[in-house]
Amino acid sequence: MFDLIVIFIAAGLIIFSNSSIARSYPDSRKIKKDLNYLFLYHIFFTCVFTFYIKSFGGDSLSYWNFHLQQVDVTSGNMFDYYGIGSTFILFLDYIPSRILKLSYFTGNFLYGCLGFIGMRYLYILFRDSLLVNVKILGFKVIPFLFYLPNLHFWAAGVGKDTLCFFSIAWFLYGLYDYKKRYIILILSLLLVYHVRAHMAVLMTAGAATAIVLTNKVKLVFKVLFFILVLLAFYMVYDKIMSYLKIEDLSLASLEAVANKHIGLLNRKG
Repeated sequence: MFDLIVIFIAAGLIIFSNSSIARSYPDSRKIKKDLNYLFLYHIFFTCVFTFYIKSFGGDSLSYWNFHLQQVDVTSGNMFDYYGIGSTFILFLDYIPSRILKLSYFTGNFLYGCLGFIGMRYLYILFRDSLLVNVKILGFKVIPFLFYLPNLHFWAAGVGKDTLCFFSIAWFLYGLYDYKKRYIILILSLLLVYHVRAHMAVLMTAGAATAIVLTNKVKLVFKVLFFILVLLAFYMVYDKIMSYLKIEDLSLASLEAVANKHIGLLNRKG
């Protein structure tokens, strides 16, 4: 019963926020309809994701049920799980899973809502950036591109992929108007850093390169920003090396890490 209450509250908040966002646009009815249909479509993949993981297994179920073999899950203190990587997922799941005793499907639904919010950020960015909503195969780019199945499946359930997808979408949304949304940039980078630290470095490097190369930012701000990026990287360097289990950031080391993950994915397939 409590699971249903949580699901209805989460769904209600999503639908209400869709309406609030749509009201700021002239074609508010169309945008509201697009977002609500997209939400239903995304939640369909949450159901598919739940069935798939329960049938074939995966880390997602282990995160929710605290059955990870590579992490000590015997502690009854939520903050013992605070860290980088898998332990951070356990930290986030501790209250809904261990304290509230929510079902795995409810957990997937909550993560799915977060994945949809990321999708919504991307929808808004495309909606605000495209001068002409061109057609592909007879369908308008928006919202056609947002119904590609693979875009939804890995962002519809418990796990690192959903959090990374949300963080990247949130980061891009903040970057679009970085002078006003710098808090969003910081929070999104912090989130992705706790999930996959090396992705935070890549995102920061990409943003720094874009800001340094643009002619819309004064030189003094470029220099200050570059110094802040170097300082932040220096502060987290040791943790990133420990997380990646490498001794340096050479191309050979990074290639070895990539090949290792590809091998693991192939074995799962």
